[in-house]
Amino acid sequence: MRYTDGQLLEKILAIDSQLKEGYELKELYMIFIQQDDLDIIESFLELIINNYKLSTIIDFQKLGNTLESWKKEIINSFIKYDNRKLSNGPVQ
Repeated sequence: MRYTDGQLLEKILAIDSQLKEGYELKELYMIFIQQDDLDIIESFLELIINNYKLSTIIDFQKLGNTLESWKKEIINSFIKYDNRKLSNGPVQ
């Protein structure tokens, strides 16, 4: 039997509840980083932090605390100037 990508993903995630939880939390973050509206970004980041801190996966709990510590900087990383995100990456 051949599975579609969606069916295969569903079968794999059914193997373990923490695997499914980790995948869903990762997907939440992937949606977050695609946002452009600063108002949405701040509330979305709060949602992510809360979900990560309530996770049954210890590493996501720790990541939630880290994101909370760096919240201002993360939000600032979405600010655009001349339609480009600001970054000190080239300097480093």
